[in-house]
Amino acid sequence: MSESSALTIGALARAAGYRQYAQYAALLAAAVLLRPSIVLGAQELRYDREYPVMRYSTRNPTDRVAELQRMIARGQAELRFEPGRGYLVSLLAWLDVPVSSQMLVFSGTSLQERLVSAARPRAIYFKDDIYVAWSQGSDVLEIAALDANLGPVFYTLRQEEIDTPDFQRQAGLCLECHDTYGLSGGGVPRFLIGSGPTDVTGQPATHGSWQLTTDETPLSRRWGGWYVTGTHGDQVHAGNIVIRRPDDLAPPEDRPAAGMGMPIGFTRESRFWRSVGPQGRRVPDDPMAGR
Repeated sequence: MSESSALTIGALARAAGYRQYAQYAALLAAAVLLRPSIVLGAQELRYDREYPVMRYSTRNPTDRVAELQRMIARGQAELRFEPGRGYLVSLLAWLDVPVSSQMLVFSGTSLQERLVSAARPRAIYFKDDIYVAWSQGSDVLEIAALDANLGPVFYTLRQEEIDTPDFQRQAGLCLECHDTYGLSGGGVPRFLIGSGPTDVTGQPATHGSWQLTTDETPLSRRWGGWYVTGTHGDQVHAGNIVIRRPDDLAPPEDRPAAGMGMPIGFTRESRFWRSVGPQGRRVPDDPMAGR
């Protein structure tokens, strides 16, 4: 896909309405990320991402990741590397992000698409102003931090043991999705969360089914492509549903509420399992437990 084609389709999609545009943008972003010419850390931007009002690309960030990087440079902090999880455990501790915040998403709508599936979900840990994402087998950690002046700022941290780990700011690559106008640019940086029916490989099960979710999204349409635990009475949601056959595409509201709290299709060999959960079920847990 050429750059002009991406921009043209983005403009047409935006004209068709924001929700439809967001879906087109997500699909186009995935296609662009699969192009071998696009490499992680590339600084050349294919369209305007400068956000000149806030000087997004040139202004020094002051978020918690930037501060941790300065502490590392001054010798006031040290990230500990361990086999399998790299800097994950140490980074969460330095950023004061609780392991108990873990969310698991098996939708491949991310930078780590090729590593995410129903059996190998992506783990996201968070606080109000920071998110850390870890995928099994990945050579990077993904971090998003909220800066008081710049808004969301995106980083990657390579999973290789070195004396001075260096957070790489992603001023362009992550913004292919994390811009309010998507691929065409010109909006503002944003955090986002989506939902949609997802198959066992982590891919959307139907065309155009993925949608952005907000506080106005009905519960029955939330968490498609996510593993969800907990109890919720008679309410239903779209989580824990791995699409394996056409019958699985039944709307969540047509499914019985019973069992919606238990992940479907998760292998017991997964390192995310723990033994005790609601009503005695085995539920996903943090990857640091039970090595």
